Amino acid sequence: VSGDVDVVPPPGGWLLAWTDRTGEDAQVTLATVDAAGKVRGPRPAMDAVGGTSLVALAAGPAGVALAWQEPRGRAREMRPLHMASVDTHGDPAAQPVTAVEIASRATPELVATPDGFALLASTRACLGGVPEAGCEQTVVPTVVRFDARLQPTQSEPFYVGEPRKEATLAWSLRCVGDRCIALAASGDTPTPVYTVEVEPRVSPFAAPTIPAPPREAPRVTGVVTVASGLPYIDVVTASSGDSTLVATLTTASDVPIKGDKLRGRAATISARPFDHQGQPVGPPLVVTQRA
Repeated sequence: VSGDVDVVPPPGGWLLAWTDRTGEDAQVTLATVDAAGKVRGPRPAMDAVGGTSLVALAAGPAGVALAWQEPRGRAREMRPLHMASVDTHGDPAAQPVTAVEIASRATPELVATPDGFALLASTRACLGGVPEAGCEQTVVPTVVRFDARLQPTQSEPFYVGEPRKEATLAWSLRCVGDRCIALAASGDTPTPVYTVEVEPRVSPFAAPTIPAPPREAPRVTGVVTVASGLPYIDVVTASSGDSTLVATLTTASDVPIKGDKLRGRAATISARPFDHQGQPVGPPLVVTQRA
């Protein structure tokens, strides 16, 4: 196990979750330990193309919820946070249910409530349920409530101070019964810290859910690692008969070049053939290590 491990107590034992980075793609991994010390797992939480990364884990009367994200790629202001329901009967497994859009810069918090879960994250506040008409351009710390099926039921952005204005950060979400409370701060100097209480109500703010793509939208069905190791600075392809040749160029590194008196910055060029289904036909072929 490498990295942080999160643990929650479902009925009859403990559920552990962490991000396994030992393979080509990071994968959220689950394991359960019962009262007698018997371990089930570890095993990947779900079958997700492109990898998964653990964000948060929570357990309560409504079950177990897992928040996960796709491994980071290009830096973006907003990113999708996926919510999954975890089944701990037998081998642990997670089923993705919904996704919300949150700010990339903040770390979300997930806690259990008597009838579901609550998420504290920074997101855009949309009044009236029509993002195109009511979305504010500023990102506001927000509590989003979910029912036992992980469907959003309430969204409450934090407004503090007099006159009311958007909070700039929030933390320490706790829920007791139907009431949730968190700490929040504005951008004033000196900075006041507020306690914000959230009770169930019909909120005028729309939940920051990401709509599912249409049924006919293209979907990734598989990922094959072309090459791994040193960072790559160039990838090119060429068709050759019934296959596609993929060539890669690594970043140069200071290594001794055989036959040369001086050390030089040498890079490696490799090529590998793939069929039309994207499956490798043979092993990578090293063209040169003196590029």
